[in-house]
Amino acid sequence: MLSHQAQSSNSWLSPGSSPATYAQQHNASPSQSPRPAPAPSSYGGRQAERTSSIFTDSTREIPRIPGAFPESSIGEETRPSGRLTAESEEDLDSHQCSDIEEMPDTGTSDLREEELPLAPVYKSRLQDGLKDVKRELGILADMMAISQLCEKDTSDLYALNRDIKKMSTFKYPDTRTVGFIGDSGVGKSSLINSLLDMRSLSRSSSGGTACTCVVTEFRHVDEDHTGPFTIEAQFMTSEEMKELLNELLTMFRQFHVNRFFRELKSQEDQQKCRSEAVRAWETFESLFNNQPALTMEYLSKDYDEAHSAILAQLERWASAGLALRPGGLDALRYSAIAGDIEGCRDILDMLTASNIGNDKPAIWPFIKLIRVYLKSPILKNGLILADLPGFSDLNFARVRATERYLSHSCDEVFVVADIARACTNASVPDILRRCKPNQPKRIICTKSEDISFEESARGDSSHALRIKEMNKEIQAVRKKVELTESKARKASSARRSELAVQLLTLRDKETELNFNLTKFLITQRNSLISQSLIKRHPDVKVFCVSNTLYSKYRFSGNSDEEAYVDLAGIRELRQYCHLVPAEALMHSAFVFLNIQVPTQLASLRQWTLSGTDSVTGGNAARLREVLGNAQNGLNQVYS
Repeated sequence: MLSHQAQSSNSWLSPGSSPATYAQQHNASPSQSPRPAPAPSSYGGRQAERTSSIFTDSTREIPRIPGAFPESSIGEETRPSGRLTAESEEDLDSHQCSDIEEMPDTGTSDLREEELPLAPVYKSRLQDGLKDVKRELGILADMMAISQLCEKDTSDLYALNRDIKKMSTFKYPDTRTVGFIGDSGVGKSSLINSLLDMRSLSRSSSGGTACTCVVTEFRHVDEDHTGPFTIEAQFMTSEEMKELLNELLTMFRQFHVNRFFRELKSQEDQQKCRSEAVRAWETFESLFNNQPALTMEYLSKDYDEAHSAILAQLERWASAGLALRPGGLDALRYSAIAGDIEGCRDILDMLTASNIGNDKPAIWPFIKLIRVYLKSPILKNGLILADLPGFSDLNFARVRATERYLSHSCDEVFVVADIARACTNASVPDILRRCKPNQPKRIICTKSEDISFEESARGDSSHALRIKEMNKEIQAVRKKVELTESKARKASSARRSELAVQLLTLRDKETELNFNLTKFLITQRNSLISQSLIKRHPDVKVFCVSNTLYSKYRFSGNSDEEAYVDLAGIRELRQYCHLVPAEALMHSAFVFLNIQVPTQLASLRQWTLSGTDSVTGGNAARLREVLGNAQNGLNQVYS
């Protein structure tokens, strides 16, 4: 047996330079059937064949790039006339895996081919080695199980077999939590959808209304939550409910009862008191929207024992409402399984709705935490994505939940902001101040595609001049397209075929130029905003993303549009997210390969040589052979 001590303790920490993909992770779900590799994407040439689309209509227009505008009027938009054929959703199913164990309802399987970041734990050699070691341990456990001694729980072989079987299913035990926090409407929930590579799982809003009213964690499935989507809600206890109601009532009465408010001397304290009272009333309205007796006048009554009497009434109302929640008044946990994204979203909506119909009160204020277990490669190795209510929310219950979660559960904080206001948004520095000093903090600027082309082209800066120059190129090609189309309408049938080929080339050129202009505008603005934010917050890393571009082009099935997916910035952010748990994963792998496996194999080898339990010579020899194979597999990882 090769002595482990004779090897370098860290000889495998940088096992080769070849990158690994999501599909190669040692405990990732099985790879789906490979899709044909798309032809290299270039806007300068038309592919011989177009790849499929999930759109249900038979044809669709080439995506319009809002960067091209007539030279005579910057900002006026025109639409290319080319059209592409598209497959139906039923046709796309042939590219997907029917087993829900894979990636349910996530669209295509391209994500599994994305490269992982260049952290040692994600190198393909280490990942392949882990798979080999686990496979050999599984074979070894099966061989040991042949012996009748494994049926006796008092035998040494039984204990050894149990331990080796458990090791053959090794998974990284450590988890790391990333909390996403930002104002309502900045695209926080849509960002989580994009990172999970799912369409419309986390609730999102385009109207600025608060969709994230409860801290919601997204975790990978495990032995206790096999999915495909498991939703768990943790409810407050009776004491926690009373504590919340008492806090809310105190905050409300501090401002609305004159004798309490007069005790506040500074204008700052008075303003804070007013803000807290507004938040308290907002929460009361969510809790007791079906109670006509709930008025500001009622909550502001001032007499002996008024606070206690009002609090007791609030508790009675709350108990009556909680009796309607899933599981009843005494339930502390609710769990449900959904078979698809739509079912999962329906359950989340039920738990977080402002009211649940028939004038029934909302139940979310008394929910401490919601957890969603699902399959997604980004979650596979212990990363937890947490969608948090923002601090600027008027509802006190939401704000308090976020404060507690940030303090006790987040390993990193991602502050999400609209890129157009990221540098002036007061919420960004406010959130950063509320984080713990040692918490890594990142800023995610969303809506990078939302850019004013006409404003960017104003002035005589080198940036503006470049935009105008690129636009002239677009307009020149567009005029050629129009001229060629006119000629084609008047030409003979033979000449028309020749002109049709020219039109294809010109439209490809126009599409390429449009994309180049869009990319230039987005990347330039991303760079300027990132530099400005880093100057204000030197210890913060900045990412700029577009959930709109990602969701529009990621699932289109058209390889020509891959450039837009890259421009969205989601892949870069997803790679960074995988670095968050990398150090913890590496520690787990180190302990498993350098300590646990060698120790267990040494114990088994000692058993085969000395035989604490009786075993036949033939079985012992066969077991030693399999043990040797397992040891060789482990040595391959070390070498």
